[in-house]
Amino acid sequence: MEFDAIEMLRERHPAWRLLRAHNASLILSFLGAQFVDGNRGATAEQSLVGALDEHLDLVNAGATDPPFPRSPKEYLDSWSAPESGWLRRSATSPSSFATTCSVPLSLLELTGRAGRGRRR
Repeated sequence: MEFDAIEMLRERHPAWRLLRAHNASLILSFLGAQFVDGNRGATAEQSLVGALDEHLDLVNAGATDPPFPRSPKEYLDSWSAPESGWLRRSATSPSSFATTCSVPLSLLELTGRAGRGRRR
């Protein structure tokens, strides 16, 4: 693959942007558990908000200055925004969310790297 093609993917591909995201650990730990590990498809927004609220309580526990201070809905809105592309929001009412292929691709990359360990 040529440099320019790789650079374009690094800038534009949702899976690559996800791995570079400031809160990638939060995104992948939550969406991975909810959708990939749980083998779930579309999930009602209210249910996802509640699950993310619990997840945020766990990862923010004991922190004087919580690392993830936003509301669950704010995170879901951000992750489903076109510039992120990690969640797809349904147009139905009540709305639901499903992951895009960027989440399992990112998790596969991470688990593959963890399984191989560090090479020198």
